[in-house]
Amino acid sequence: MKTILITGCSSGYGLATARHFHAQGWNVIATMRTPRAGLLPASPRLHVLPLDVTQPDSITQALQAAGPIDVLVNNAGLGLFGAFEATPMATVREIFDTNTFGIMAMTQAVLPQMRDRRAGLVVDSYVDQAEGMLEKRDDGKMWMSEVTLRPQIKWCGDAPDEAALADLHHKAHDACFIANSVTTKVTVE
Repeated sequence: MKTILITGCSSGYGLATARHFHAQGWNVIATMRTPRAGLLPASPRLHVLPLDVTQPDSITQALQAAGPIDVLVNNAGLGLFGAFEATPMATVREIFDTNTFGIMAMTQAVLPQMRDRRAGLVVDSYVDQAEGMLEKRDDGKMWMSEVTLRPQIKWCGDAPDEAALADLHHKAHDACFIANSVTTKVTVE
């Protein structure tokens, strides 16, 4: 049975991804900064672990508790709404620490075990492209009706051929972004 570790499972796509893989029979390691009881079903195949991707000790402890993993989904992230010029640099650094350096730190931490087994998959979720019609609301603000997330995939071991890679991308996209009926509204001021 395959084991998947997903960061940022307290809500949104991380939570949906954990529920999906659990329902598919995988061993799921669902991580979040502050674990909450009852968020995910009790199961011997599902473990909720504390993880702050900005803290090296937290990463080490979570990976030791998780054991060998087959798939890492880097989903943890912070959002920012508001005018950039009014955003304190401390906030910008916090976002980069989580959204950029956190992904790098998690990937660096799991690659050795995947390389040793010559197998593994890393999926980074991020907002890649906005789709939909940009419209002006009655209050004068602009909004987009939908944001599409696209996974970025890395693998360890022998590189798959083109057909296998296309299938892998399709599976990762379907698995990680199940909530395709959810519309995320983005306000652009």
